[in-house]
Amino acid sequence: GVSCGQCQVMVSDPYHSVLNPTHSSEQKVLTRASDTYDENSRLACCIQMRPELNEMVVVVGNNRS
Repeated sequence: GVSCGQCQVMVSDPYHSVLNPTHSSEQKVLTRASDTYDENSRLACCIQMRPELNEMVVVVGNNRS
């Protein structure tokens, strides 16, 4: 399961809209980091890589605990 949340990234469109759905455990971890969370936040460890995500650019958040 997802527990640490140290790999938070921001994914912008058009890629954010084609990512796999956010799992409930990922959502819980993201909302705990509410100071850096926004609607484009995801945990990099939970993103399923697929060919249509080729050339996706992400912004790495401040993931210090």
